[in-house]
Amino acid sequence: MRIKTRSTCTVVATVLSALALSCPLASATSTEISEGASPRAEVKPGDSFTFTLDEETSNDGISTRSLNAGVCTGTFANPQVEAGGILSYGLHVRCTGTGFLPLSAKIRLQEEHLGFTYETVDETSKNLPESGYGFVRGEAICDPTTSGHDYRIDGEIFAGKHHDIGISKEVHLPCNVN
Repeated sequence: MRIKTRSTCTVVATVLSALALSCPLASATSTEISEGASPRAEVKPGDSFTFTLDEETSNDGISTRSLNAGVCTGTFANPQVEAGGILSYGLHVRCTGTGFLPLSAKIRLQEEHLGFTYETVDETSKNLPESGYGFVRGEAICDPTTSGHDYRIDGEIFAGKHHDIGISKEVHLPCNVN
C-alpha cells in the first residue's frame, strides 16, 4: 500500500511575542507513535534499530515470560537522488525467532525545516513475507535546488503484536520534494 501525505507547518511571529510554531506530525526529538505503541522519551537517529519480541507463555495455568523469543532489526537505506530526479529511500527489515507474524513496515520521508522541525513529505507501507526478511522502498520527485534540504527516514516495524520505531540520520540532498 502506498500513501502520500504532506503535512503543513504554520509559523506565526508578532512584535510582542516570540516565534510560535505549529506543525502537526513534526518533531526533532520524537516521531509519530501509533496507537497501542509504547511511548519512548526520545528516539535517537541511527543507521538501524533493533527490538526483542518477548512472549508470555502459560504452562498448567502458570504464566512465565520467555525472554528474547525473537528479534527484529530495521536498517535504513539513506535517501539518495537517482537518475531521472527520483529521491529513493527505504528500510531493510529482518526478524528471527518467533512471534513476529504478521510482519509489516511503514516508512516516512521527512524534510527538515527551520533547523528543528520535520515535515512528512512521502509515506509508504508494505506487508512483508513470512520469511521475516523484506524491504520497503519509497520514492519521491526531487526538484533540483541549489540550497537543498536535509532529509531523514522515520521507520516503523509491526511484528505480530510488537511494534517499534526508529529514525535515520539526516542526509543533505540538492532537492525540494513536492
